[in-house]
Amino acid sequence: MNTDQSEEYPERSITSRLLEAILKNDREGSRVLAWICLGMTVGFFVVGLWPFNLFPKNNVAWLPDRNGLHFPGGETRSGYSAGGFAFTPKPLTAPRRGATEEGSLSLEMWVRPSLEPGNGRFRIVSFSSESRVEQLFVGQWRSHLLVRILQAGGSGRPAEREIGVDDVLKAGEPRFITITSDRNGTLFYLEGQPVKRCDNVSLVHWPGSIAGQHLMLGNSPEGASAWPGEIYGLAIYDQALSAQQVLESYRQWTASVRQARPGSEGIVALYDFSAKSGPWIQDASGSSNPLFIPTTLRFNRKALSGFRFAGSHVGDIFVNIFGFAPYGFCLALWLG
Repeated sequence: MNTDQSEEYPERSITSRLLEAILKNDREGSRVLAWICLGMTVGFFVVGLWPFNLFPKNNVAWLPDRNGLHFPGGETRSGYSAGGFAFTPKPLTAPRRGATEEGSLSLEMWVRPSLEPGNGRFRIVSFSSESRVEQLFVGQWRSHLLVRILQAGGSGRPAEREIGVDDVLKAGEPRFITITSDRNGTLFYLEGQPVKRCDNVSLVHWPGSIAGQHLMLGNSPEGASAWPGEIYGLAIYDQALSAQQVLESYRQWTASVRQARPGSEGIVALYDFSAKSGPWIQDASGSSNPLFIPTTLRFNRKALSGFRFAGSHVGDIFVNIFGFAPYGFCLALWLG
């Protein structure tokens, strides 16, 4: 017969004794639960506020060797970087010169992406209403060029339409992109040559105009879609350029280092980024629509505003389940 009582009745571990005390809700268990809840609360504040910079620096920078801006979205290893942006403090104005067209728009963008990000729709150019609700953006997903338009749905609720061109935004490769749109549809050009047509898809609701919208470069109004890359030139027109105008403008932009000024009728804004320093980017079209580079990042963030489920939200779901669920369980035991 084995007389070794320690083997027959082994001493219980500290964990089992604490668990028994917690379940009995005695004084020792309440003290342990209090410390657990306090530690988890402090941990949530640390993780939520890290890196304790409530107004991070806007890291948009002028390029040192040519006209243009560098946008650093997603280029660092840190997952806390909001990138940067430049925007028009006042809504765009469109002087009525010559034959402009209602419900029409043309965009010229000379860009060079730094990465091919795949965990979101990253904004190169974004247009939003006076209340900072995004209406239209041109962006990047992986190596694809995207255009998303907010439209009125059949039930009166906002609906979205997305079009684009595949495999045209390779990391490190400059591209000159022109997009023209009117009531009949939208045309995409690369380096002055047409590459895709989308019939019956207009970027601007007829008989509207891009005038009255706020322009933002490199991010969304909520600050959640920082684009990584460089912008060398941008022009906005409230008319649909013809194929010949598109080709001529491309040649003018790329003819020399100084950047050309196309000077077409219907031009709303033109940015050649020739200042190379300072917080203001002047509008070379004469329409008085300057861009501003703020020192710090402050975005128009609203709870559930324009929420769309994306693959990047899976991690947030797991954090909430495996973080807050145990916290709630411990808190309920303590208070019970």
